[in-house]
Amino acid sequence: MAEEVRVDPKSWFSAERTFVAWMHLSLIAAGASLALMAVGQTSENRAAGLLLMVPAIFLASWGAFTYKQRCTALSMKSTNALMDPVGPAIAVCLITVVSLSNSYLGIRNYLLANR
Repeated sequence: MAEEVRVDPKSWFSAERTFVAWMHLSLIAAGASLALMAVGQTSENRAAGLLLMVPAIFLASWGAFTYKQRCTALSMKSTNALMDPVGPAIAVCLITVVSLSNSYLGIRNYLLANR
């Protein structure tokens, strides 16, 4: 059962700050993705840029979802949506996979060029 809490105005600002932080990370990932796609000289670089767009879209979507969930919980004076153990873990996994893929493509390209 949800525990009723007193909602302080700081709680609303905290939810908004968290949303802005998620959007900030999303914009950094999207900017890096677009830079790789636009300036990438090989198809591997452009593929890595395209792969990086997946975490960028996830970060923006999860930030909006979390913000909506927290605002709803605050409106209902509940503490249900204040913890988020899932989003950061998925974001780290996605960015790790993209980084490892980019490293693999770069090393493979280097080894093929220096045969």
